[in-house]
Amino acid sequence: MRCLLCGKEMGSDDLYDLFLSDDVICCKCRSTWERAPHSVLLDGVHVEAPWLYNEAFASALMQYKELYDEALAPIFLQYDRKRLHRKYHNYRIFVMPSSNANRMRRGFSHLAKMFTGIGKIIEEPFEMIEELDQKKKSGRQRELMKENIRLKDGVKVKGKILLCDDTMTTGSTLRGALRCLGKTKDVRILCASLNKGWFEKENNLRKL
Repeated sequence: MRCLLCGKEMGSDDLYDLFLSDDVICCKCRSTWERAPHSVLLDGVHVEAPWLYNEAFASALMQYKELYDEALAPIFLQYDRKRLHRKYHNYRIFVMPSSNANRMRRGFSHLAKMFTGIGKIIEEPFEMIEELDQKKKSGRQRELMKENIRLKDGVKVKGKILLCDDTMTTGSTLRGALRCLGKTKDVRILCASLNKGWFEKENNLRKL
């Protein structure tokens, strides 16, 4: 088996890759990713993120999303997948919306593939009111995204819900999703990565 990032044969440098790890990227590549040491609260809702959004994570996410490397889908959560499945297997998985243009260009739902295996069913219940591309927006403009999300017609909000996104940068998209859910009580948030500057700025750290 070869590392999905660097293409090197797993175990060629470290026998842990070969015999003990069920990861899909090698130890050398994984060592460039930084673990998120804290959980945070977003408007009172618990947010879990295994990784910090550092340069190595950003590069992998760019290759996956913008270069359409669909094979990279497992690398973001594989390291924690068993634990996350035990924790959230009975939650409804609600992924954040992408613009129709981005989705058509990729040819796949990058979040649906990224979070496959965490819960039983991946749902895409939200849609954008206007087609906006967050990566082209300033931090201030991104904050306005919370008003640009709505539930699709016919979506029923009930049961345990896990809101999922690839990265929490400002929290605006997730705040928009929380607004759509209203007073639903049992809601959690899982992101593949967390922007370190955001939680330092918000000063809302708490140890896991």
